[in-house]
Amino acid sequence: MTDRLLKNQNLMNLVLEHTESEGVTGNHKAKKHVLLACASTYNANLESVVHLILEQEPGIGKSTLAKSIINLFPEDRVKTYSHLSRKALNHMSETLDRKIIFIEELSGNEANYSLKIAMSEHKLTSGTVEKHEGAYTTQNKKVSVEGTSFITTTTSKPSDKELESRVLRVYTDNSVEYKSDVLDTIKSKVRQKSLPQPEQGYSVETFRQAFSKLEVHEVIIPFVDDIVKNETFIQIPDIFRRTNIILAKVQAHALLHQKQREVIDGCLIAIPEDYMNIRDLLEDIFNPNDPELKKLKEHVGDEAF
Repeated sequence: MTDRLLKNQNLMNLVLEHTESEGVTGNHKAKKHVLLACASTYNANLESVVHLILEQEPGIGKSTLAKSIINLFPEDRVKTYSHLSRKALNHMSETLDRKIIFIEELSGNEANYSLKIAMSEHKLTSGTVEKHEGAYTTQNKKVSVEGTSFITTTTSKPSDKELESRVLRVYTDNSVEYKSDVLDTIKSKVRQKSLPQPEQGYSVETFRQAFSKLEVHEVIIPFVDDIVKNETFIQIPDIFRRTNIILAKVQAHALLHQKQREVIDGCLIAIPEDYMNIRDLLEDIFNPNDPELKKLKEHVGDEAF
């Protein structure tokens, strides 16, 4: 069953359908961002791992949304924290390589420095002084965070420019329609006695077993020149970061669907569908009010938005 799941061309939609069946309504674009961030931990290129901040007003269900996707991945790959202190990452006793680290709320700036170093350097090195039998010694400690994706939520506007340059901030749906759908879901749970429901789709455990079979690959995009045309992209501010995120999304989609892709000399070969299926996410890489977004729309086509 797991192989059939991984080879299903509608794999991403099956994930979204599962979250709906679990009562996590709507916000499909934000869910896709989380799913691809998780899939990016299988990228051999450490610079193509995606880090994510979900922003929404309090009490709308940001953490529930994120966990509805993250919890589909093998438990030994996931670390969830309600809060991280300033030096928490430095003192982890185990390797954090290829992990999905979810911080439920990024409040204040306590852990920001460690997060920035981890995202850029893929390791954390710290020195401490310890006293033993009257003598002081220096202890060096290194925590590896290679291929690790950091995902968190916030209710605050961007304040740390250095951190923002390393992550993709996604503004989740906060519309009246979305809130109405959430209310309908809440009411449906208490409207009548719950009855055993026939199993539909795939279980959480099936997804976990399937995703445990994914492997780390370098990803080649043979058609990259069709995506990134220098004459268009060179005019867009902060284009290097934005271009890297766009290509990392394409690679993550290929990694998620790797059982349907060709592997040549150990490299996974992306196909045009890996780009076409993430085009609806491109707008989130730009501020919707950014005039430069118009240039990108002219390049990729309005229908992508």
